[in-house]
Amino acid sequence: MIIITMYGIFVRYNLQHCGNETFCQFILDTAMKRQCLLTGLVMLITGICTAQTPKKTDGYIQLQYNQTLYDRTIGNNPWGMGAGAFFLLRSKTALRLIADATADYIFMDDKVLRLYTNDSPIPVVRGSLNLFAGIAIQPARSWMFSLTGGPSFISGGVRAGVKPSIGIFISPKRKWVGRLSYCNVFNRESISGKDFGVLSLSIGTRIF
Repeated sequence: MIIITMYGIFVRYNLQHCGNETFCQFILDTAMKRQCLLTGLVMLITGICTAQTPKKTDGYIQLQYNQTLYDRTIGNNPWGMGAGAFFLLRSKTALRLIADATADYIFMDDKVLRLYTNDSPIPVVRGSLNLFAGIAIQPARSWMFSLTGGPSFISGGVRAGVKPSIGIFISPKRKWVGRLSYCNVFNRESISGKDFGVLSLSIGTRIF
């Protein structure tokens, strides 16, 4: 639900900066449909995970800070914050499956309008929604490495993203976890083919 709320805030902010009423309504209708779909998806994932016994799945919610490393319009989106959740499927080996969902919002903007050579504005990043899945390796009880990928909803489109992460469990019972992640969204700005890269630092707590 935290992710859906963050997405709703992101949509409303962009609507406030939209000057075309018909286009705004189209954006709103599309966003509402997408938000309903995401709500159903989150409820489905949560239902599946909570239906398992506690020994099958570990679920965490997290808050994170994001520092943009590179982007075509990095001055318009230097850093942001977000929330998310990830789920680890337990196994008898060090290899585990992981699902990772995050919603992030950009808080800073240098207010500089960046243009293409034809004087049309270059799309900027106001926020993103990532729905990733992959594998996690936990060679020791106190830390893990994960590699995930999937769709990234960013700049009004859908791009492919990849996200390697290192997680350190802070408490003995793995109640708290800190994660350092690097996320690359491919072809974020389609005309130049420039990617979007961000470094994230998060803190999370286990919910089941």
